[in-house]
Amino acid sequence: MNISKICKVNLTKYPVKMLSMKRILISFLLLVLSGHLIASEDTKENEYNLIPIGVYSYASLGSQSVHSPGVAIALKNDINMFVASYQYSKFMKDPLFNVPSDYHATNFLGDIHHGALNTLVIFRSESDDPFGGGLRTFQLGTALGYNFFNGESSTLIFGMGLAVGDFGVELSNGKPLLVIPVPLIRYQKESDFIKIDFSFLTGPNLSMALAPKNKIRLTGDVRFDRLRDAGDIIFESILWYRFFDSTHEFGDFAGIGIGLKREDATFDLANREDVFSVQYYGGFVTFDISILKISAGYAFGAVERHGDDFKTDLNNGFYTEIQGLYQF
Repeated sequence: MNISKICKVNLTKYPVKMLSMKRILISFLLLVLSGHLIASEDTKENEYNLIPIGVYSYASLGSQSVHSPGVAIALKNDINMFVASYQYSKFMKDPLFNVPSDYHATNFLGDIHHGALNTLVIFRSESDDPFGGGLRTFQLGTALGYNFFNGESSTLIFGMGLAVGDFGVELSNGKPLLVIPVPLIRYQKESDFIKIDFSFLTGPNLSMALAPKNKIRLTGDVRFDRLRDAGDIIFESILWYRFFDSTHEFGDFAGIGIGLKREDATFDLANREDVFSVQYYGGFVTFDISILKISAGYAFGAVERHGDDFKTDLNNGFYTEIQGLYQF
């Protein structure tokens, strides 16, 4: 489940030491979050909405198939947003090299605005054993940005933050550098012709829409979390026909589309310094009525990857995904 689309940043050779650091960081982040919540004015127009989300996806790639059920919960208003998600992935055929077949993806995002300040808090773990591998199997990040430009149609935020994890950067003594500075960049622009949403914390995320207020529109998303080669660039592009535009009394809540995407399921392994991935392209159709979204299509160009270099081809097949949500 890609948390960035709903609202989607490796623990280590020193698990005992880093667990105490993790507790300190989590306690600090909880204090930051609770402080913002308490400080927020409980006005009618900014009261929080609770949005539970459920998702199930299935991919059949010849001899390999993957079941992935997941859940998420979002708490948001017009100013702040908090999203937590969990997804379980089961590979029905054991992968090569005695790699596990069961994986867990847990994510959290806190997006907090206070005046011109923007605080981001991120937790991410995608692994067969989320805490068993130390900092190699999860990451924490927090950043503070300042809104330097806030026009009628665009905003620009710059800032800095810290990320905690094993990012493959080593010190001169050979030990990993576990805390690194990261830039925070966020740019948003919206007009009748184009809508752009770009963010960068531990990696770039770009979302765009052409003719965003028309019934016929083109949307696209592109991102990467690691970049071994072009196969790690994850994207989705959809040509939509929306049944109602934004001026309709029901709003823009339903549509049908055709699209192309690059799907990626990459997991950090707890018992070795390696990653396991299954990646494929998908051509699909999708039907969306806001509270329910169903997508299905043809999967091709599928590969199973181990580490940076080893790849083996999987067969073409199909995939489907069902997502439901409700706002309280």
